[in-house]
Amino acid sequence: MLRPLAFLLCGALLATSVAVGASATPARTATLTPGEQKWVKPLLAVWQAQNDGLNLVLKQAAAPNAFLINSKPNNQKLETILGALLSCKKPSDSIKKVGAPPTARLDTFLATLDAACIDDENGAHAFTKAMIAYTANQGPLMATTIKQGIADFKQGSTEIAKAYKSLTALGGGFVA
Repeated sequence: MLRPLAFLLCGALLATSVAVGASATPARTATLTPGEQKWVKPLLAVWQAQNDGLNLVLKQAAAPNAFLINSKPNNQKLETILGALLSCKKPSDSIKKVGAPPTARLDTFLATLDAACIDDENGAHAFTKAMIAYTANQGPLMATTIKQGIADFKQGSTEIAKAYKSLTALGGGFVA
């Protein structure tokens, strides 16, 4: 069961790395208005946390015993990454906190970042279910939930890249 899991995770890791790789390190220029910059700043931290988590989650999931609950250090590291991906929506919704964008031109950025957070939350929940299934020696359920989690993380990667492109297309880049 573990060898096919490793191949599944390696293939997904490569595909996700390609999708997220284009959005690696944001540029540091800005042509957003001061009001837009103020509004977008907390969302850039959300974007960065989601992007970082997506770049790490499948690599960590492929580590030995990453899905075995209470297994140190690999399960502990995976749980930390999943927690970071969940932090966008839990304990409170980071996107709703900032409110509506000050201008309509930031609507796409907001919508795609929110979609990424939802996909990443779903992926984190699927991987958590896979941990429970692995620990309970339920191979078929584990495989199903890992596949679902990978699909969710791939979709999250697509949305996070769209968010990046939508903001940089405005000439806004990522501001400090």
